[in-house]
Amino acid sequence: MALFKGIDFGLRQGLGVRIDTSKDIDNLHKNELLDRQNRIDAETKTKLFSDDLKFGKAANAWDHTVLKKLTGETITELGNYMTANPNWDRDPLQRGVVAKMKNGL
Repeated sequence: MALFKGIDFGLRQGLGVRIDTSKDIDNLHKNELLDRQNRIDAETKTKLFSDDLKFGKAANAWDHTVLKKLTGETITELGNYMTANPNWDRDPLQRGVVAKMKNGL
């Protein structure tokens, strides 16, 4: 006789338990796909951000102080815009504004 009722299933009842492993496996596959998609989205967002920056604009030592002031103002304005619009990376119009600001650098 078992001390606690319900713990002693017996051989026949204990082996009759069915565990739905296909559901667990499907959930694992879905989670893997979501993780992969999130990684791809993060990589794409990083690439889009870096592609917006255009290099190759030459400057000399005399212009350095002027450019430093202008870029500081533009970067501050860009940061304020991104903070005010947290969905700038998903909205095409706001992405265009951010790209225009970055191209101005």
